[in-house]
Amino acid sequence: MRKLPYCPSYYLIAICLLLVACATDNNHQKHQEKNSSINLTPLTGWEKRIFSKPTDYSIINEDNSTVLKAVSNNSASMLYKKVKIDLNATPYLNWQWKISNIYNGINEQTRNGDDYPARIYIAIKSKNGNIYPRALTYVWSNHSKKLSHWKNPYSNLVTMLAVESGDLLSNQWVTEKRNLQQDLFTYFNEHIDRIEGIAVMSDSDNTHLSTTGFYRNIFFSDQ
Repeated sequence: MRKLPYCPSYYLIAICLLLVACATDNNHQKHQEKNSSINLTPLTGWEKRIFSKPTDYSIINEDNSTVLKAVSNNSASMLYKKVKIDLNATPYLNWQWKISNIYNGINEQTRNGDDYPARIYIAIKSKNGNIYPRALTYVWSNHSKKLSHWKNPYSNLVTMLAVESGDLLSNQWVTEKRNLQQDLFTYFNEHIDRIEGIAVMSDSDNTHLSTTGFYRNIFFSDQ
């Protein structure tokens, strides 16, 4: 697997660009089922991109459910999946996640602190002729206030939203439901009909620390 050269500006742009490029095909999906699940198995169904030392992603079984485990130790790599989701039919993104720990003593809204125990990227197409796509990133924040948002320090095309924050809920599963279509309108001021790709990432290359993130039951729904 080819390792991408590490460059801070390239790093965030590549995440979004790969999602959109890999989602392009000639078959336009006009309708979605009421519940559109994002299959975690086999893991080879996801694409990997390495930005520094790779995060160790694996499939495990926990409580009779399929779980994606991400062990990050001074590492940064992502898994992405090409999807065509009609947000008019299924605007809600649902998922469960868990973390072992947050990163202490950092400012995650700066380049030196831009690491998270867990995050989910949603890629949408570019606007106004910009060659780079945009992304909304749901993060388990280290210290930022829950539901606060900010532009990623590497790219103003990427908006970060702290869905969870802190270590109070560490080591326990947390269930999330977001009206993705509404969030995209809120943070991009545009009605988005469909997304192009989804990605997960647990990273620690800027802080040189370590954590473990877990993801399961990722799906889109109509309510």
